[in-house]
Amino acid sequence: MKSWKAWSLVGPYGKEDKCFPRLKNLRIDGCPNLAGSLPNCGTIESLKILESCKFMESLPLNNFPKLKKLKLQGCGSLKELIVDSPDVIETLNIEECNKLEFPRSHRYANVKLLEIVNGCDSMTTLP
Repeated sequence: MKSWKAWSLVGPYGKEDKCFPRLKNLRIDGCPNLAGSLPNCGTIESLKILESCKFMESLPLNNFPKLKKLKLQGCGSLKELIVDSPDVIETLNIEECNKLEFPRSHRYANVKLLEIVNGCDSMTTLP
């Protein structure tokens, strides 16, 4: 889906619907033009964004209150994660996200597995 640019879920009354109410795992792979925010998917526990979102500078994860596993790979423009409850995330895998930095205010207290691989050049500190 190389041409996909925006995620939009419009319901029957023209209002944005919640995303797949039973979805637990979401993998977005090979969508380099996808920009903007992701939909409201409150049931997702595992999110993988691979070689996608090359134009997204921030990734709001506020719509994922049950998110336990997050993998980001090849998100070259991504500078920050916006997380209301960073203590929910247990597994964090980051590869080739050259501009990503972590806010010092977040503790990520429940992280049990942390992998930072290959080309996270601007990362100078971890919380």
